[in-house]
Parts: sequence; structure tokens; C-alpha cells
Amino acid sequence: MKHGDAPAGRKDADAAEPLKTVGRELQRVDGRAKVTGEARYAGDLYPDRCLHAAVKHAEYPHATILSVQTRKALELDGVAAVLTGEDVPREPWGNVIQDMPFIAHDRVRYLGDGVALVAAETPEIARQAAELVEVGYQELPGLFDPEQSLQPDAPQLGQNGNLIVHHKVREGDVESGLSQADEVLDLTLATQFVEHAYLEPEAAVAIPEPDGGITVHLATQHPYSARRVVATALGLPLHAVRVVQPPLGGGFGGKDDNASLVGARAALLARACNRPVKLVLSREESFLESYKRHPYRMRYRIGARKDGTLVAVHSDILADGGAYASMSPFVTWRSVVQAAGPYRVPNVKTDVRAVYTNNTYTGAFRGFGSPQVCFAIESAIDILAARLEIDPLELRLKNAYREGDTTPTGQKLSGHTVSLQQVLKLAAERAGWPGPHAGQGRALGLACSYRGVSLGAEGADQCTASISVHPDGSVDLAVGVAENGQGLMTAMALVAAETLRCDVERIRVAPCNTALCPDGGPTVASRGTVAGGGAVLKAAQNVRRLMDAAAGARGGNIGWDELVAFCTRSKIPLSAHGHWGAPRTTWNEHTGKGDAYFSWVYGCQVADAEVDRSTGATTVHKVVAAHDMGRVVFPEGVRGQITGGVVMGLGYGLTEEFLHEQGRALAGNFDKYRIPRIQQAPEIEAIAVENPDPAGPYGAKSLGEPTCEITAPAVANAVARACGARVLDLPLTPARVKAALEDGEG
Repeated sequence: MKHGDAPAGRKDADAAEPLKTVGRELQRVDGRAKVTGEARYAGDLYPDRCLHAAVKHAEYPHATILSVQTRKALELDGVAAVLTGEDVPREPWGNVIQDMPFIAHDRVRYLGDGVALVAAETPEIARQAAELVEVGYQELPGLFDPEQSLQPDAPQLGQNGNLIVHHKVREGDVESGLSQADEVLDLTLATQFVEHAYLEPEAAVAIPEPDGGITVHLATQHPYSARRVVATALGLPLHAVRVVQPPLGGGFGGKDDNASLVGARAALLARACNRPVKLVLSREESFLESYKRHPYRMRYRIGARKDGTLVAVHSDILADGGAYASMSPFVTWRSVVQAAGPYRVPNVKTDVRAVYTNNTYTGAFRGFGSPQVCFAIESAIDILAARLEIDPLELRLKNAYREGDTTPTGQKLSGHTVSLQQVLKLAAERAGWPGPHAGQGRALGLACSYRGVSLGAEGADQCTASISVHPDGSVDLAVGVAENGQGLMTAMALVAAETLRCDVERIRVAPCNTALCPDGGPTVASRGTVAGGGAVLKAAQNVRRLMDAAAGARGGNIGWDELVAFCTRSKIPLSAHGHWGAPRTTWNEHTGKGDAYFSWVYGCQVADAEVDRSTGATTVHKVVAAHDMGRVVFPEGVRGQITGGVVMGLGYGLTEEFLHEQGRALAGNFDKYRIPRIQQAPEIEAIAVENPDPAGPYGAKSLGEPTCEITAPAVANAVARACGARVLDLPLTPARVKAALEDGEG
């Protein structure tokens, strides 16, 4: 990893002296257990007398349930319980809109719906019993095209029709702006359903407690969200439900709604049997049940003057929400905020709608509504550059946000370093822009973005941490954000050690456990370091103040061990909570105006791609990725996030597509769903740009999602510059590139 130079004269908001621990090269604190196999994931847990669960899934994407017969399943030796929709609460649940059943009881809305649950002595018996459950259906007309979902005669899938949400942003007069433009683009672009493809499928172990409560060991990104869902399913208060997160084998946004549902189903069976119950989905079941990334259909009209000045952007976007709302209201909200890109545009009109269909439902996925609009706006900027005969980098630099600019929602970009110009120039320089190969089958392509930090106006953005220093000088740290594989535990340990002024090796970070720490909000929106680290910083400062007061009483600057011993003898309690609350936002959802986020991050990626004209196949040789994350807390984690994000973005851009045919998925496993192989991974130059932000711990902000949102458009732009084949639908499969070459479009 190479670091860009931070602007001269910038002072760290939290540390007057040079940092000694934050930014230090360190192996992950949870790394050894994972590479040696000692780490125990949810699927590795086998409590005494544990039963195994299976789910009976729907046979139609849309149908009324007429009857559910369980007699044959119950008669099978080894079956302990069979639950149907009659045995569980009928009230639907959902993280935003309550529209999802624990078990379908009246009708099924997609093929991943569960219509019965089975608990048995072995996984094999449970699966066999699930097959013996007999369900009578009356098939209903299905909706599989989001455009059709908006028609007046369409079947009604939601409680209030088929529209899940409609977000708007209005600034200036778009039609007037377009009429004054010298060049106007009118493009229709599309992105696809995408599977999260985490290594570990969904898994839960639910254990009834003697006091009537329940403990659920769950492969989830959001233990606190899962706790709410389990409590709702069982009709228990939150304090009676404990969710423990074992090591997580990948999530990328996908271990939320469906993971919570798996935990709730295991808990329902555990209560019915009064025994531990384990539910682990097969890969095929995971593909069938789990939500995907939203496919978008996007029409963009963009106007510019001859000199490249942007004057108007009009975007109309339709998202397929699938069978349930899930996170569609929030995913599409981020899209509407960022749809016009990181550019000064006086006239903007944006509409983003999400609708119900009978396809697999869609929800949170790394990027959370930004990869789709980044592909659209960054493709459009390159097309506009070609029409105006302006270098794509120069066109971006001309229009890119600077400090003090105002976004279409009326937010002034101030209080942080607006580093878009910096990352554009740095990435282009490192990549050798414009490159020697353009038009000869190989070329460089670039894309950039700005992204709101953390949840912003999506919801209550806060986190809590607790720290206890023990008499021997060791430290326990618990924080209300979850380790999802990104290296968060190590980052939290580094922030705590820096603030406490002790060796990082003394700190043990507890696995996320809802009984140990108050709700810290979901581990989404690339908020782990800024929110969790902010809470850890406050907790450690509170402890350190007690220690510094004791040191003064002791008579000066003394070492850690001696100071801890003195505090212990003096009966000074070296434990404290710390709470981080995000700076205020001012968003008005009715007007689409206000400060959507309290800060922003900026990034640019340049892809070096080569196209085989005979086949349409694309080879990406290198990606240069420059991202400003405020402050590097954990360098190895930064390398991992950038590398992983780029490879995930390559899959989005080139190979991955979760296809449906009349609501039925055409891929049931990785043999038909193509994630990038190691041979396709290019050389990746990761550049960390540091402009410390006063809102984050030691200036740190966000990184995880920005790294995967601009790879696909960078590749698409490289392909177009290499051979003139402009593909407006993702992914850029060889067939699509070949067709574009044959059509001579571009």
C-alpha cells in the first residue's frame, strides 16, 4: 500500500503528538485462530442434545396456501417438531417495513419463502421430513418485471400496492438547463441481481435458557437487529434474548434480514422442543432464500456546454425490490442522494423508485445503492467526454467538487477535506494516464465517486463501548459494532491502545454479544471504524482520565504496570463506557433537501483493460485505487478492503449475474454463478490518501464500500476506450462486448 500525501498544515483533531499505535503494522488480533482452524464458526457448534433443523420451501413464486399437511413428517422416526404458519406469530416483521413472515401462512411471494420448519435428531432426517410436508397451493399470477409492477392492472403484492418507496431530489430547473446545453445525452442503463457469495452460508444455534430466555449463536452482521427479530418471533423482551456473534465467514451486507430469519426460525424450534436447535443452510438454500443486490433500470439525461461545464442531470431510476421491502427504502435513498455524481451541477432532478415483484427479494449489499448509480453517471461522463472531444480526466477535474461546493440536496461540503481533485490526480498519475494503448484493444479507464459517511439521515447513528483495565494491566474491550471479517477487532484494539497509552497486545476485544454492550447500531454503511472507534476512543479517554489523575497524585509520569498497580491499591475503578453520536444531519425526506451525511469520502480508480475483439472477452491487467479514508488506523485492513473491494467490483462489472426466469433462479450454486477466479484478479495498487476528519477517531472515516463501487465503471470506460464497444448493461460479458463491437456503437 502506498500513501498519498495529506494536505500540508492539516492538524489531527484528536492527537497533538504523533500517533504511536494507530496506523501501526500489526497482524490481525483474530488472525491466528482463523488460519489455524481454531476459530469456531456457527456451523462448528454442537451443544449437547442438539437437534437439527430444515426448511420446507415454496413451490411457486406466487401462490395462495390452501393447506399444509404435516402428519407424514411427524411420523418419521427422529422428528421432534414440525411448525407451520399456524404455530408462529402471524404479524410480519421487517427492519424497515413489516412485510415478511417468519413462516408463510396465507400465500408465498417468492420461491425462497418457508412454509414449514422441522427439527429432528440429524440433518438428514430433518431434510427428509421437510420433503414429506405436503402443501396445497393455488397458483397466482406472478410479477417478474418491475415496469409491469407499476401498471394499474398488476397484481398487488404489498400491503399498500406495489410501490415500496419513491425518493426525489430537485434542484434548479432541469428542462431549462438541458435546453441551454450544447450537448445532451439520453442514455438507458441497467444493472443486475448479484449474489453476495460469502464463504459461510447462513447458520444459527439456538439454546433455551433455564430462566425462559434464549441464546442464539448466529452468523450475522447485526447481532442487535437479530435480537429484535428473535424477540419479536418469541414474544420476549429484549433482555431475554442474547445474540452472540461467532467468527463470521463473510457478509458484504448479506447477513442481515435472512440471517435474522434463520436465527428466529432456530429459536422458534428450540422453544417448541425445549432443546438446542441448529439450522445451517446448504449453499443451494442460501442462493434460494437470501436477498441480492438490487438490479436498477436507469434513464439519464445529461447536458453540458462545449467547454465541458455540466448544466443539468436528470435521472429516473427503477429498482426491483423483489418479494419483500427489506432495505430497499434506505438503499434507494443513498442512490437518490448520490445519483448525480460528485460534480457541480446547477440543475438536478432525480427520482428513484423501488417496487415489489415475485423475484428474489433485494437488500443490503456492499455499496448499498451506490454501485448502480456510479456505473450510470461515470459511464455517462466518459461518453460525454468523447462527444465533446475532452479528455475524461480533464472533464472530471473541471466539474469535480471542491471545498465549499453545494450538493443537489443543498448540503455545503465543508468541515472536512474535499479531496476529489486529489484522488483523481493521484490515481491518474500512478496509472500513467492517459496511457499508450487507447484505441488499440487496450486502454485505461477511470471512475470516481463521493460517498456519505456512516448512516447519515438513514437512522439513529450512535455506538457504545466499554473498557475494563484489570489489576495485571490487561484490558477487556467490548464495542457495539460487529467484526464481519474486515479487521474491525484489530482496528478497535489499535484505537484503544493509542488512547490508553498501553501496548496493543494487552487488549482483548470481545466478540459481539448483545448482553455485554448496548446496541451500537448495524455494522453497515462502512461505519465500523468511525462509529465503533469513536465509542472506543471515548471509553478509553474516560479510563485514561482516571489514570492521569492517579498519576498526578502518585507524583509524575510512571509506567503502565506501576500505574495500574497504584490505581488498584487506591481502589480507583479503571472501567468506563464511551458513547459516540454522529454529528447532526438535517435531511427532509419530503423535500429531498438538507445535509444527508455529516461527512464524505472520495475515491478514484483507474483500470487497465484489454479486449479480445474476436471473442469480446475482457482482461483487466491492473487497477490503481486511490481512496481517502481520513486516517489509516489498521494498514493491513486497508490493503484488504481495497483489494477485496476491487475484486468484488470486477465480478460486478464482468462476470456476476443472478438470473431469473419467471421468478425461478437459474443458478443454484457456484457452478452456474461466476464470481471472479484468482486468475482473473489483476495487479492492484492500493493508495491510501489521508486527510484526517474531525468527526472520526484520530481522523478516520470510511473505506469498505467505496472500494467496490467504482471498479465496474472504470472497467467499462477502459473497454470503451480500448475498442469503442460501449456496453450500457452490466455485466460486460463477452457476448455483450462482442455484440457492441459488431453493432459499431460507442
